Amino acid sequence: MYSADFETTTDENDCRVWAWGAMNVDNFDFSFGNNIVDFLDFAFENGGQFVFHNLAFDGSFIISELFRVGYQHTTNRPQSMEFSTLISKQGKFYRIEICRKKGTKRNRSEAFVCVDSLKMFPFSVAEIAQAFNLETQKGEIDYNEYREIGHNLTQLELDYLYRDCRIIAEALKIRNEEGLTKLTIGSDAMNGYVETITKRKYAKIFPIMNPAMDNELRKAYKGGYVYVSEKHKATKRKDVIVADGSVYDVNSLYPYVMYTKNLPYGKPLYYRGEYVQDNDMPIYICQLRLYAKLKKGKHFPTLQIKNSPYYIGTEYIKNTYDYVDLTLTNIDYELMLDNYDVDVVKYYGGYKFTATVGLFEDYISYWSKIKETSKGGRRVIAKLFLNSLYGKFGTNPDVTGKEPYYEDEIFKLRLGEKSIRDTVYVPMAAFITSYAREHTIRTAMSVYDRFLYCDTDSLHLLGTEPPNIDIHPFRMGAWKHEGNFTRARYIRAKSYIEEMDSGTNIVMAGCPKSLHQHINFENCKQGLVLGSDVDGAKLRPKRVKGGVVLVPTSFQIL
Repeated sequence: MYSADFETTTDENDCRVWAWGAMNVDNFDFSFGNNIVDFLDFAFENGGQFVFHNLAFDGSFIISELFRVGYQHTTNRPQSMEFSTLISKQGKFYRIEICRKKGTKRNRSEAFVCVDSLKMFPFSVAEIAQAFNLETQKGEIDYNEYREIGHNLTQLELDYLYRDCRIIAEALKIRNEEGLTKLTIGSDAMNGYVETITKRKYAKIFPIMNPAMDNELRKAYKGGYVYVSEKHKATKRKDVIVADGSVYDVNSLYPYVMYTKNLPYGKPLYYRGEYVQDNDMPIYICQLRLYAKLKKGKHFPTLQIKNSPYYIGTEYIKNTYDYVDLTLTNIDYELMLDNYDVDVVKYYGGYKFTATVGLFEDYISYWSKIKETSKGGRRVIAKLFLNSLYGKFGTNPDVTGKEPYYEDEIFKLRLGEKSIRDTVYVPMAAFITSYAREHTIRTAMSVYDRFLYCDTDSLHLLGTEPPNIDIHPFRMGAWKHEGNFTRARYIRAKSYIEEMDSGTNIVMAGCPKSLHQHINFENCKQGLVLGSDVDGAKLRPKRVKGGVVLVPTSFQIL
């Protein structure tokens, strides 16, 4: 296994690799060169797995070069002068396998595989170095400086390349020592869980469903709860500055839910009409048609209407304009009844489940212990295992991906043939996320008069005195006091600024951290535009001849 990295030009009329590095993960031997042809020769000669951090970028240069010199893309195992890819419908790169020469009994194959460490460690290279407490930290170079073809790397450039490869190599070595071998941290987490309970028991507890049933149950699977208090929301018409507040985060929200809540297992049973209490199958997913209006007083909107021309799918509605069809877990259904006046026109029916507490007890206990007793990389991996498993249950069985093709000397992507795989068990993901939302929303309801903002597992409150909630620095499910702020402005979901005791905290969806240097409390408002000419401007990938260039573009707070 090698940690690999490309450095590339930023001119779309001269797009190429001007430097490459590859570091052996076992012994940290470092190799480098100044063109992609030499890299491919090195990779074919050494074989094995080359791990890039953000394969969608570096892999674009590899695929462009392969097409240029006559390789063909295949959906099968690649033979001589062929390559295969695993690219999602959303354009995420997972794997590229390349064969220059198929082996014989006398001669070995000349082939190698590229995978993406970003799917294993979902952080930037700099963040990995810090989180893993590595001695090596990320360096800096001028990315826009012109480097001619055949450019000899300076010591500064070589040091920068070495650092990037070394950081990922050290992280991969720690990962390998844990016996992790899958393409993503979610797959590794699921594999670890299955080993914990055995394959036989797993297959019995989480049976494969037919795609039609999965599709119906999937409608109840939703994400976190992110909401800004209407009273304290800053808009173009009314700027609102909040003085003196506090921030609390839930300790290990999803592991807490998985450890303590009544969760589904086994084959669901369909029922017609309204659910009737069944002690053998006490939790359910219901389908119904209703009209809802937010109750007056201390209540929160919890409903979102997706795929409708009448509602904004990312916003929580106060009332429905007409009757709407919803699919909800009983957790979300009960939360809705507590916050809305509801007129149900029809209960279509739903699916009910056997349920129990403790399905993940051994798994959560094992990784929690490692998290509590470890430092650096092993602790990071433990946190990833604790927070990645639930999402794997929600994996969509429709895995239709994209395939590369070559047109006008530019590599492009198009949708491949439809591909369906076995379901995992989406009801588990639906109920875990439902319980997590309930935990945050009901806690927010208990401090309604002080509520400012929440985001999945965090609460931002008016005032600095401790609220009457379960507060503890590390116990699962309790709220940890993250700090106080002197003033804050909340613009919309995932967009706010707080002047904390420890420094300014900027959260701005869609805005790269490199732009935060241009954002301050005075200008952090709706309508702020940071142009493509500012230092650290937002970069948009553009496919061109040779690979990809990152084009500066403007960012606006909407």
